[in-house]
Amino acid sequence: MLSCLPRTILGTLLAGLLMLAATPAVHAQLPGYPPYGYGAPAYAYGPNYNPYGGYLNGAAALTTANAQYQVTIQQARLLREQSRQAALETYRREQELRAYELAMRPTPEQIRQREQELALRRSLSDPPAVEVWSGQSLNTLLTWIQNTQARGVQGPSVPLPPNVLTQINFTTGATAGNVGVLRQGGQLHWPLVLAGDAFREETTRLEELVEQAVSRAASGSVDDALRTEMGEALDQLSAKVDAKVADLTPTQFVQAQRYVREVKGTWKALQDPQVSRYFSRAWTPKGSTVEDLVGQMTREGLRFAPSVTGGEPAYTALHHALATYSTQMMATARR
Repeated sequence: MLSCLPRTILGTLLAGLLMLAATPAVHAQLPGYPPYGYGAPAYAYGPNYNPYGGYLNGAAALTTANAQYQVTIQQARLLREQSRQAALETYRREQELRAYELAMRPTPEQIRQREQELALRRSLSDPPAVEVWSGQSLNTLLTWIQNTQARGVQGPSVPLPPNVLTQINFTTGATAGNVGVLRQGGQLHWPLVLAGDAFREETTRLEELVEQAVSRAASGSVDDALRTEMGEALDQLSAKVDAKVADLTPTQFVQAQRYVREVKGTWKALQDPQVSRYFSRAWTPKGSTVEDLVGQMTREGLRFAPSVTGGEPAYTALHHALATYSTQMMATARR
């Protein structure tokens, strides 16, 4: 093998070996120096020395480090999975809470039924007079009676007080008005505060327009031009009442404003496509008992309209009759 090396390299190796061989002898000849170096202990390899030990130790350390790395990676993955499962569990509980809240929350239909029950209870338990005169309590009782009759429950015979129905106003609900102020022959009956000379011009004009409107309504419909002119006349009368507020007592001002508001209700009712029926027998309240009146209103699809000035006692009497009928009908339904 040595013969294969170049001569220069071979010569250099031989020279180096000779120098290493001569070094102990040189050290031994120098006075004051211990042999083999500067007093360092001699480390001799023992009989069990393994020249591959360093390599094996390094390989073992590398294997241990790799194993520890794999353990760390698996622990991290485990923690991540635990975190994901915890997030899913939190989401599941949130959904359960959401479902519970929705289950406990009343539905729109339940709210509607609850409001109807409260309104019925209020209408039966001496409601405020304004709710009776506005028709609100009457319509609440009417709706309950109609729904109960639809289930096959019939009430007792409760008579209506005499001359009550002549003061009761109907509406279809198509408009917010009613023709109550025209019940008495289609004429306007001004309160004393509006019957004076201060408002003569406005009231006279309105009387003429109302007479024309009633005549046309009874035969068909009221044209737009007449309704517009009537609306302008009402606005002028209302503005004049406001302008003379300082000349009127509080009672007079309230009476004037209320009657103007009632005439405006009539003007709104004239816009109903079925306005002619307000002046026919079909939509004229009739019957001698509560059951007769409810039957008529159910067949014609009518509701109670607000009372006009002077009709409050009739509305109060009718409310009493409807409440009596409803109370006895409830007792029959529970049997």
